[in-house]
Amino acid sequence: WRAVFDKATVDYDRSNTPMLMVYPWEGKPYEPELVIPYSAEASSESTGLNITSLGAYYNEIRYFIDCLKAGRTPSVVTPEQARETIKVVLGEVKSGVSGEKVSF
Repeated sequence: WRAVFDKATVDYDRSNTPMLMVYPWEGKPYEPELVIPYSAEASSESTGLNITSLGAYYNEIRYFIDCLKAGRTPSVVTPEQARETIKVVLGEVKSGVSGEKVSF
C-alpha cells in the first residue's frame, strides 16, 4: 500500500526489502527503525496494535478461502458488496486525480 501525507509518502510492500519506506517531500528516503518483518510462520500474537502479527487482512482472506473450499457463498461480505467497495475506491482515485466530485 501507499499512503500520501502532507509532507511525505509511505510505501509498504512485503515483497520488497525494506518493506516499509518513508519518502519525505524534502530530504532523502529512509527506512523507519521500528519495522516488524512479516514471517510465513507468523502467529496470532499481539503486536500492540489492533491487528495481530498475521496481518490486517488475515481473517478476511481465511474466511473467503474457507467459503471457497466449502462451496459456500460468502455472507459476511458478499461479492456484490465487494464490487460496490471497489466502485467507491475507484471513484476516490478518479476524484483525487481530477480534483472533481464523483457521483455514483
